Amino acid sequence: MSMWKILGGSATGSRHIKEGQGCDDAYGWWIDERLAVAVVADGAGSRTGTSALGAFTAVKAVLNSATTDDFVQAHIHESANQYSAIGWLFSQALTEISAQADRLGIAPDLLATTLSVAVIDSARAVIGQVGDGIAVCGLGDLVQTVAVSAPFEYANETIFLTTPDALSRHLRVFSSDIVMIDAFALTTDGLRYKVLNDLRRTEPFFPFFREAWAYVRRSEATTDEIVTFLANIDDDQTGDDKTLLIGVKNFTGSATETESMSPRPPISVPVTSAIGSTPISQISCPDQGVSDSKRLGLYPSASDQSAPGLENAVAPGLAGQL
Repeated sequence: MSMWKILGGSATGSRHIKEGQGCDDAYGWWIDERLAVAVVADGAGSRTGTSALGAFTAVKAVLNSATTDDFVQAHIHESANQYSAIGWLFSQALTEISAQADRLGIAPDLLATTLSVAVIDSARAVIGQVGDGIAVCGLGDLVQTVAVSAPFEYANETIFLTTPDALSRHLRVFSSDIVMIDAFALTTDGLRYKVLNDLRRTEPFFPFFREAWAYVRRSEATTDEIVTFLANIDDDQTGDDKTLLIGVKNFTGSATETESMSPRPPISVPVTSAIGSTPISQISCPDQGVSDSKRLGLYPSASDQSAPGLENAVAPGLAGQL
């Protein structure tokens, strides 16, 4: 029986819905008695029609690679290989994206995506990120963001897996003894105003994660409820797609959803983008309103349980359970 339980999902952002676009995020997880793997990716919004496939391809490649016996035996159980192991998974994802681009006859950049990966065995937890995803680990009342990417001048700037030198210069890796972690979360940046208390310092908003982890530990927790929560966020400052995966130890009942993968997205590539002649046809959130000070993270700290607006931030589907 696995020590870990993972639930989560994605919701299409309000801006994408208004523009008639689908969700560019992808996610997946896999759990057995040896290993827990969680993956989140966010396709570049500027590559409309193709980046969602890049995110899906990256997630699928990581899951396919991490769940082989060779990976488990040769990489995960030898602590000296923790960093090289996570780097190998990112390399496999990039290789598969390049192969997918070749099959479609397009440039790999059209499949640009961020990537966040958590790999946990009986001894250690390792989390790697390229791009602006958000990874958080917890132990009791302690919560911290990990594998944080270097800041950019503008909020919408980031690094993608297909960016030159992304793996050699921009892969961030966090590793910890398993006794120091009893919960984690991976999110795409569409949730940054809901899960961070200070955007500039990427400080996590403790009430969000405390309640999310407490919910997933319950035997009646479901992925559907989490997706409903994501879809019903009212004050959606970003309009972006939102993905949230939550992993916990010490849960009630059994982890019935031991594997999951977001569906393969449709693809639409303009002919001018093709290479050659190939045709290609209720969880608490910080109160972050419209004021500039709140957008910059200048609002009550995570320890302030009476922060204004929290009582209205719980999604209807979870309101009676959290």
